[in-house]
Amino acid sequence: MADWPQASTLAHSLEHVLSQSRAGGPDSLFQSLIDLIEDGVMVLDAGGAMFFGNPAAQRLLDGLSLTAAGTGRQGFFTEAGERLTAIAPVQQALRGQAEPQPVEVLARGLSSRTQGCWVRITARPLASAAPGLRDDFPGALCLIQDLTRERQQRVSQETSGRLYRLLFEQNLAGIIRSRVDGSIIECNQAFAKIIRLEDPSQVKAYRAASFYASEADRAANVAELARSGNYGREMRMRCVDGDLIWVLMRSTLVESPADEIGGEILTTVIEITEQKRFETTLRESEERFSTFMRNLPGMAFIKDPEGRYLYCNEAAQRVMGREQPNIVGAAPGQIWSKSFAAHLRRNDQRVIESGKPHEFIETVRHKDGVPHTWLVSKFPILDADGKPALVGGIGLDITERRNLEELLQQSLKMDAIGRLAGGVAHDFNNLLTVISGYGQMAIEALAGKQPVEKQRTYLDEILRAAERAAGLTGQLLSFSRRQVIQPRDLDLRKLVAQAERMLRRVIGEHIELQVAQPDTPCIVRADPGQLEQVLMNLTVNARDAMPDGGRLRIEITQLHRTTLAEPSGPCILLEIADTGKGMDRTTRARLFEPFFTSKLKGKGTGLGLATVYGIVKQCGGEILVDSELGKGARFSIYLPQAAGQADTEPRSKSRAKTKGGSESILLVEDEAVVRDLVRLMLTKNGYQVTDAGDAKEAIRIFQKSAADFDLLLTDVIMPHMNGRELATRLTAERPELRVIFMSGYTDDMLARHGVLAEDVLLLQKPFTPEALSKVVRAALDKKK
Repeated sequence: MADWPQASTLAHSLEHVLSQSRAGGPDSLFQSLIDLIEDGVMVLDAGGAMFFGNPAAQRLLDGLSLTAAGTGRQGFFTEAGERLTAIAPVQQALRGQAEPQPVEVLARGLSSRTQGCWVRITARPLASAAPGLRDDFPGALCLIQDLTRERQQRVSQETSGRLYRLLFEQNLAGIIRSRVDGSIIECNQAFAKIIRLEDPSQVKAYRAASFYASEADRAANVAELARSGNYGREMRMRCVDGDLIWVLMRSTLVESPADEIGGEILTTVIEITEQKRFETTLRESEERFSTFMRNLPGMAFIKDPEGRYLYCNEAAQRVMGREQPNIVGAAPGQIWSKSFAAHLRRNDQRVIESGKPHEFIETVRHKDGVPHTWLVSKFPILDADGKPALVGGIGLDITERRNLEELLQQSLKMDAIGRLAGGVAHDFNNLLTVISGYGQMAIEALAGKQPVEKQRTYLDEILRAAERAAGLTGQLLSFSRRQVIQPRDLDLRKLVAQAERMLRRVIGEHIELQVAQPDTPCIVRADPGQLEQVLMNLTVNARDAMPDGGRLRIEITQLHRTTLAEPSGPCILLEIADTGKGMDRTTRARLFEPFFTSKLKGKGTGLGLATVYGIVKQCGGEILVDSELGKGARFSIYLPQAAGQADTEPRSKSRAKTKGGSESILLVEDEAVVRDLVRLMLTKNGYQVTDAGDAKEAIRIFQKSAADFDLLLTDVIMPHMNGRELATRLTAERPELRVIFMSGYTDDMLARHGVLAEDVLLLQKPFTPEALSKVVRAALDKKK
């Protein structure tokens, strides 16, 4: 672009052109030179009218072509001249001022371009007149330079500078500018905060080297910067207060222009002290976890939902006989047998589907082929959405513990059997003493022909002793939960109401009895006789605990029980509470043991509460006791509520003598004494009896005269062939043959031999002649 000295030369050239125009036409060479100038050139007369303008002027000011003729060009000159005269330098030149200052203006009004353009206008007066100009004042020369690109570059630089400052000041990362000699130019607020300065301007009082934790760090960074022009790494940095922090530092060497000395270092700093502390904590945690898992005596593992192992500790690796790389990613079938892998898969699915921890007892065959018992706790590992994503597990080898437990259980069992046998032997010896003594006395009374009343007294005592023996046996069976029972749906309220009068007679008038029960039915499934025994035993215990009187409360409640113990769900609660002397912790711990009693010698057998416990368990219930010394006792019995209706059929109390008959009966009993007694009972009632000592003998007798027999009365448990098998064989030959089973064994033994079905008649030993006669008559009268 032309500056002011060039404008002077240009003015002389224009004066030459104008003089040539006066002589008859412009010099074409000078005209061409002026037309080729990139800057706009215009000549105004003293009145400001446009006299001359080159193409660049027209391009900058309006875009009209110089070749335009007539009024179009003249119109442009006139309008452009009027506009230029409004600009200060042009006005000054027209007034003859020798060196007016140039001005930069946006030629928005001068140009037809939409955005306009920035131009610099320089003006000076012309030295001589030209044709058409006034002789006293020739006019002014105007030089118009296009500054659009220059202005854009300047604006861009200014914008970049503002953006740099904005990024510098507002950046969350610390930024510091320093010279290569170590002096500091400036830093932003973030850097000042990192090194604990209140004002960023204070940083100029420090040298860059003062922020390094050690001279070695500084020397390493300077060397790398000199070698490659930049460096970046994690390092420790010293704050102005002397504290050391961890930072991520990155520096770049900004070289100076060729005509300047030195250079600048631009450094960004991000504090990572907390991150480093977290990494250290995480690393220590991982090391502790690894150490814990490595020293854990049991297995620990993590599996994906498909059962593939993602992690196994060393104990698990030893069990599997493989190292970690050969386990991770392996499917269960690649490590275990097909059946055991499927078993593990099912357990894993239970954990995933339930979303809850589970414990499993698993028998694992180790690499040495020896099976071990493991207690494995598996639990779900949740994802970010709280859904089970993995299965974690911890296992403990309990093989030795289980063996010890079995030995302990066997020892306890033998101890319990010993104590039980001792107690039973003691009570039975007493009963046998009574039976033996009165039996001997009865024989002597018969021989001495003593009065019948005397003989009857002895026999009555023998019968009472037999009944006590049967009762003792029943209590033992109830305690062991093996007594043959006849459960039915019953309303516990009615059973308590029916037993209330009897209970009042038992406790006496010195004890107040309270009974509370709801209005709605309380249906449970149980043997009525057994529940009456529970009420009786607990009532007697409560009475004995209140020798000086007190209060006994029996309460029935309906509730919904939420507990891991059985029963859970809808339950009937039977509570029996007294205000007696209560029990200490030692007594409560042994309360339900057989033959344990806190009563005086001769006052209790030690089977009452053991029987209660057995009956409650046999009903699927639970019994709890709450008692303290001096505060009475409360027994809480939870029974599962039955869904059916109460059986309203009353139990027969009739003791009318059952009629006999003349039918033929085949009696099979391997115990000769019992066989002889039963035969006598039956023949006494008129029946024809043929007896056999075992099943083989019975079959031989039956084959000779099968048509002669109306009823088979057989023991269940016999050598060679049991009673069920015998009955099946005989009824196959004679379908109309009636069958009655008799046994002294418990219900589980009878169930195994198939004689506890509803259509089977069973006579439980011991039984009376009346009971035998009643069952036989009912079987013979029943249509088959």
